[in-house]
Amino acid sequence: MQSHSLQGLRAFIYDRNSRLLRPGTSTSTEDQRLENRRFCESAGAVVVGEFSDPGRSASRYAKQSREDYLAMVKGIESGACDVLVIWEASRAYRSTRAYLDLRDLCEKKGVLICYNGRVYNMRDRQDRFTTGFDALRAEDEAEQIRERVLRTTRLNAERGRPHGRIPYGYRREYDQETGALLQQVICEAEAAVIREAADRVLAGQSLWRIARDFDARGIPAPGGDGYEWTMLSVRGILMRPSNAGKRQHQGVVVGTATWDAILDEEVYYTITGILGDPARRTQRDSTVKHLLSGIPFCGPCMDEGTERFLKPANNGPARSYTCVKCFRVAVRTALLEEYVQHTVLAYVERPEFAAALRRQRADGAMASALAELQALEAQLEDARRLAATYDRGRFLLSPTSLAALEQQLLPRIEAARARAQEPTVHPAVRRLAAAGVSAGAVWGEMDLIEKRAALRGLVRIRINRTQQGARGIRPGRVGFDWLY
Repeated sequence: MQSHSLQGLRAFIYDRNSRLLRPGTSTSTEDQRLENRRFCESAGAVVVGEFSDPGRSASRYAKQSREDYLAMVKGIESGACDVLVIWEASRAYRSTRAYLDLRDLCEKKGVLICYNGRVYNMRDRQDRFTTGFDALRAEDEAEQIRERVLRTTRLNAERGRPHGRIPYGYRREYDQETGALLQQVICEAEAAVIREAADRVLAGQSLWRIARDFDARGIPAPGGDGYEWTMLSVRGILMRPSNAGKRQHQGVVVGTATWDAILDEEVYYTITGILGDPARRTQRDSTVKHLLSGIPFCGPCMDEGTERFLKPANNGPARSYTCVKCFRVAVRTALLEEYVQHTVLAYVERPEFAAALRRQRADGAMASALAELQALEAQLEDARRLAATYDRGRFLLSPTSLAALEQQLLPRIEAARARAQEPTVHPAVRRLAAAGVSAGAVWGEMDLIEKRAALRGLVRIRINRTQQGARGIRPGRVGFDWLY
C-alpha cells in the first residue's frame, strides 16, 4: 500500500447491509455512512455522492439487484468521482467476480478505493494483491454465513421451530432485550379467518364467493394494505401445512411443529384434498357465464376416441351448446340447462343417493391414512431426538443410522400423506345430498361456480346426435354417467 493524499478529491460513499435487523444487532447503513463521512472530512475529500443498499446481499446467491451500487458504478464510469469510500471490503462485494469488475473499472478510471481507513490504488501491484486477498476473504465469509444459515434452517425444520416469513394466522414473540425468537403463536384474528374459510369450503362454497365476501366485509387480506382477497389468496392460506401444526422445509413437510395448529389434521387434509383435486377448474370457472360450458362431452367425438366438450356458440336465432370441433352436435342452451338441472335434482333427492354417500364417507380411508401418518412421523421425530442427544461421550443414534432410517421413513410418510389428501366427494355434492327433498332450494342458493363444481363431482354428461329438426330432448339424446 502506498501513501495517498485525498485533499480536494471527489468522493463517493457506499454502504450496504445484508439484512434489515433490529437496532443494535448489526452495523447499520446509517452507522457506516457516518463513519465514511468522518473519514472523508478528516482526509480532506469532498463527498459528491452517497449510495446505500440496505437489506441487500452482495454474495453470488443474492436474489435482488443492488440499485444504488449499479448507480455508483455508472457514476465511476462517467468520471464523477476520484475515490470510493466504503466501511470495509465486504460492504461493496462478497464475490470475487464483483471485486474484479470494480477493480478493473477503478484501474481504468484512476479511482482510488478506501476502506478500514486505508487507501488503495488499483494501478499498484501490491494494492491489487491486498484488495484481492480481502475480496477472497469476504467471499469466504459469505459462504460460511450461508452454510450456517442452511444448517440452522435444516435443524430448525427438524426440530419444528419456525423460520422464514410469518405464516398468515400466526405471530411471533421475541425477547425484548436480545431480539431472539421465543415462539410462534396463533394470531386469533387471522386464525378465525382461516377457520371460517375452511368451514365454507367444507360446506361447498367456492373460493370466489369466499374472497368476494371477505373483501365486502373489509377483512384485511394477506400482504397488507393495498391487497385484495382473491381465489388464489384464499386457497393459499388454506393449503399451508402450518395450519395443521406441521413444519415445512424446501416445500416438504418434515414433521410436527412447535406451534399450535389452527385446523385439526383431518380437516386440513380434507381441505387440501378438495383444493388439490386436479379436476377442479375454479380459476377458469370464475370467468365462465354459462352453467354447462365445457362440461358435457360430444358423443360422436367420444365414439371416435377423442374427448371434446360442448361450449356456448351463437350459431342461430337462439344460443346453443355446440361441439366447435366437429359441429355434429348442438343443443339450445336454455333447453339443455333446464333438462340437466331437472335430472340432477331428481337424482340427488333420492334417499338411495344420500345413503351411498354416507357409506363412502364411512369407509375409514382417511382415518387409516392419518393414523399411519402420525405413527410414522412420531417414529421419525423420536429418531431425530436420539440423534441430537449426546450422552456419555456419544450420540444415542449415529448420523449414519438416522440417515438410513430417514431414507426408509420419508417415502412412507409422503405416501400416507398423499392418501390422506386424496380427493373426496366434493362438498357441493354432499350439500345437495344432505338437503334431500330440499335439494332444489339448496341448488338455488349456490352460485355458478358451486353448481358447476357439483356437476363435475356428480356426473359425466354426454350429448349425442339427434334427428334433424327435433325441438325437444328425445330419449337417448343426453346420457348421464353417475359417479355415485
